Amino acid sequence: MENKLFLSEPPLVQLAGVIQEPFNLAIATARTCYSSKGIITREDVVKDEKSIILRDKIASSTLQAGHLTTRQHAQFVFALDRVSRQFIWSFLHSHPFYNSEQVSQRYVKVAPGHFTIPPMTEKQSKRYLEVIHLQMESYNHLIELLMPDIERRFYQLFPARKKKEEGYRLSLKKRAYEVARYVLPVATHAYLYHSISPLTLLRYLRLCEMFDTSFEQKYVVKRMVEEVLKVDPDFQKELKAPLPLEETPEFQIFQSLGNGNHTGQAKAFVKEFDESLDGHVSQLVDYKQNAETVMAQAVRDTLGLTRDRLSDDEAIRWVMHPEKNRYFGDTLNLTTLSKLTRTMVHAHYTFKKKISHTADSQDQ
Repeated sequence: MENKLFLSEPPLVQLAGVIQEPFNLAIATARTCYSSKGIITREDVVKDEKSIILRDKIASSTLQAGHLTTRQHAQFVFALDRVSRQFIWSFLHSHPFYNSEQVSQRYVKVAPGHFTIPPMTEKQSKRYLEVIHLQMESYNHLIELLMPDIERRFYQLFPARKKKEEGYRLSLKKRAYEVARYVLPVATHAYLYHSISPLTLLRYLRLCEMFDTSFEQKYVVKRMVEEVLKVDPDFQKELKAPLPLEETPEFQIFQSLGNGNHTGQAKAFVKEFDESLDGHVSQLVDYKQNAETVMAQAVRDTLGLTRDRLSDDEAIRWVMHPEKNRYFGDTLNLTTLSKLTRTMVHAHYTFKKKISHTADSQDQ
């Protein structure tokens, strides 16, 4: 794919790993659901012309009917480089069905000149770069300002380590990087491994023109699809054209409200949001009123115990106290598989929070 519109170096997309024949695997799993002869293999679905015709028919009908779990068995592992933090935050990591390992801004210093410049006018580009360079200067200046104080505090706590000062310098610099990263541009480049199922890639393609980073989204997603088609041309049969931006509900909402002053509206929203927090940075705005009672009963239901054998307080303590529930101390995070610990999902709390882009990216 040629780089005709990026004003910076375009993103790099490589398929680093894949379960072979994802299209055939999806149909094999679909046929297995109704098989009286046991497991249907990928080889079975292409063993002769009749099988291939049946394969394509099942592929079309299951996709049309929304039988989509069949598209979740395979896995695509993409190696991505020169993608913006904003694109990662807004698109790649704004849903639960992915796994990523991304370069850390906390422990790796960001070098100048590594940021995405989408298509824009010369006037816009000049202003854009001015802001980018100011943020990078601020980032480096903050690191310089922080280092003396970080070193002073560290050696106050560990005076004996002063004798090996050089050995701790890089470790202490990482503390400065961790704080200074808050002023980095959201256009800053990152590189990562990003693993998704075929179903998620189909969804990416369908929604790649939506807000917020549509140009970068379209480029990266189309490159992802190209990489997959190199190893499985049949995947082309699954693809649906991107939904045009004008047909997305988000676009239509803004269109219905007219072409008002977007800058003024944004400022008004921020003011209203801040005022609603009443001076706080986080506020509990909703919760399930009977959460404790329901959760305690769920514990008893799970164990088959009556209330006289296990009170509400005891039930909750067995689940939530780390001294009682050893699953919390296991590094494999076993809580999602433990029936007892899953009783906590019945309690829900909704918070309104004011946090940085950096902090929210960390939460993802």
